[in-house]
Amino acid sequence: MIRRHSPAGIFMHWFNAACWLILSATGLGLIDNPALQPLGMWWVELWRALGFDGKALLAVHAATGLVWAAVWAVFCLTRWRRETGPFLGRTFRFSPLGDAVWLRRKVLLLAAGEKFMRARGLDTSLPEQGFYNAGQKAFAVLVVCCGLGLAVTGAAALVSRLWAGGQAAVQWSLAVHFLCAVLTAVGLPVHVYMAALAPGEGPALRSMFTGFVPREYVRHHNPLWFRQRPDSSGVRFRTRPEPARPRRVRPVRPRGRGARRPFPGLAFHNAPTPRSCILQSGAPDGFSNTVKILLIFFPARWHA
Repeated sequence: MIRRHSPAGIFMHWFNAACWLILSATGLGLIDNPALQPLGMWWVELWRALGFDGKALLAVHAATGLVWAAVWAVFCLTRWRRETGPFLGRTFRFSPLGDAVWLRRKVLLLAAGEKFMRARGLDTSLPEQGFYNAGQKAFAVLVVCCGLGLAVTGAAALVSRLWAGGQAAVQWSLAVHFLCAVLTAVGLPVHVYMAALAPGEGPALRSMFTGFVPREYVRHHNPLWFRQRPDSSGVRFRTRPEPARPRRVRPVRPRGRGARRPFPGLAFHNAPTPRSCILQSGAPDGFSNTVKILLIFFPARWHA
């Protein structure tokens, strides 16, 4: 298994999803114009039946937006080197040839199918991708740009309400705010389908809970990242196991009779028979002769 997402990144992903659900639900409830309401006026009436009029719904929407923007600002600043910087570097780095070909062939595969493309002689192979494929890059760029637009225009609309001459600024902010929300709403279902419902993407969905993906999945879907050496993204893995360190073997000392010298300064050499033992010593002659006599009469004393 290879770690793909850090615990902080997983938390921010689901925090973002929860905030967007609340912001989308309350934002649609604030559209009190039948010509612009995509869900119909029943959605507005439902919120009113729950006790949320326009002011209360706007307060919930604004408070959720402020919390969402503040948490993301703190996360981006405190995790810039390990999370934010590598994420922006990977998502905003496009390959005009590889990414464009990947997007075109992937759309055809999803819309027409592999059999349809093979029947017409079209290539169904996809170019190798890195940490993010071209579709994930496109959605990430859309989310980053629209997220900044939503945060800036939402704050501008709130601030412009505090001074009398800010009605024009409020109208322009709401128009851009609505446009960013529509673009995000268009890309979000595609992201959900590709991450949760598309065939073969189960490991990617589970990685948003565990943080890990199988090695074979990475080898097949992200071969460029699989062959890449660990970088500063905080995701550390090795494509090959480290060789085991050699164990330090201590020398084995001889044991048993004859393993140690019986007297300091004496060295015995094994011989075919005990009587042919050779004594090497630097001791005086009298002491040496005495030892020779003992070896002749008591050979088993010194030989196992």
